[in-house]
Amino acid sequence: VGGSNPNTLTAGFDPSAFPYDADVFVDFTNPVNEFSFNVLSDNDSGNIAKINIFTAGSFDTTVLVIGDGDFSTPIPIDLTSYVDITRLEIFEITDTFGLSYDDFGFNVVPEPTSLVLVITLGLALVCSPGAIRKRV
Repeated sequence: VGGSNPNTLTAGFDPSAFPYDADVFVDFTNPVNEFSFNVLSDNDSGNIAKINIFTAGSFDTTVLVIGDGDFSTPIPIDLTSYVDITRLEIFEITDTFGLSYDDFGFNVVPEPTSLVLVITLGLALVCSPGAIRKRV
């Protein structure tokens, strides 16, 4: 309820039964920016989970997920102020029936070697003998 059908992410110790309250770990091969997602299916109000954020491979901070007790309204999680996210941990889920997650959005940070390659190719094109022509 409240997600973008047909998919949502849930995690439970028994996938065929409630509660969906298992910890969720998300690791990124390359760091990401502009990260956001929705928490769905909350039944309780107040602090219903925590999110550990790791940036550049190190622990950064913990963010609280605050439920409103409205099962049908998504809770937007906006982590866009964090740069170079490499890992998220969703844990200490206390909502009665657990939670689900949807609409993950982020931008992958280009690898430095990729940037160097693009810059090198760009310079090679600009500085190549055929790129600059003398008018006669």
